[in-house]
Amino acid sequence: MRNLIILSLSVSLVCSGCVFLAAGAIGGLIVAKAGAKDSKNQKRKLKLSEMQRRNIEIKEVESSDREEFLRAVVTVFQDRGYMIQTSDYTGGIITAFNQDPFLQITATVESFTKTRIKMRITMSDREGIIEDEEKFGKLFDDIQTEVFRRSNLK
Repeated sequence: MRNLIILSLSVSLVCSGCVFLAAGAIGGLIVAKAGAKDSKNQKRKLKLSEMQRRNIEIKEVESSDREEFLRAVVTVFQDRGYMIQTSDYTGGIITAFNQDPFLQITATVESFTKTRIKMRITMSDREGIIEDEEKFGKLFDDIQTEVFRRSNLK
């Protein structure tokens, strides 16, 4: 009975946007709300200003098909070992996470013009927000490559 209660609680938490961080030794659950920002729990000191961080998190790309672009983002996340947590194609939001090492990633995609799409990716781990320009660059490159591959398959 206890396992059934824990299972149903787990399913409801996952469906409401929460992620399991760890299971306690006696079967209790430690749960953290995905995307919750608690400055007291943030161990990593942020080095960049909001504008500097925005500059490494945002990329504009040539594409006219936003839904196909979102599919490319999902493919790249899955190729990198992330589990897709939510995918809202209407709102243009995809969230995913990796358990080991824990990494939460969110992508927002919007049509900027008829031929350009603006994408913002945010990443965080147990120590807080990640500000590694190289990680973002590699991820954006992989997504652009997947978009290019998909457009040539049509």
